[in-house]
Amino acid sequence: MTFRFTIRDLLWLTVVVATALGLGLGWWRDHHAIKARTAALVEHAKALHEEMSVARSNLTDENPTFMRVPYWPILDDPIPEP
Repeated sequence: MTFRFTIRDLLWLTVVVATALGLGLGWWRDHHAIKARTAALVEHAKALHEEMSVARSNLTDENPTFMRVPYWPILDDPIPEP
């Protein structure tokens, strides 16, 4: 039993394989970009949380600075684009 393929069959196969590879590579790149952006946002949130914790610890009854707005340098950093 021999298989006979025409040039048209091989061209269709080439189109199908190229499309599948293109979609797969596009998904892979997008998936890794999302992971990188998520990691950057998590790191930014951790730094902000730490800075806010320090600020909260400074607001005690012995040191009332409620009327004064503290300078938080972390708030000057741009939030990474999601």
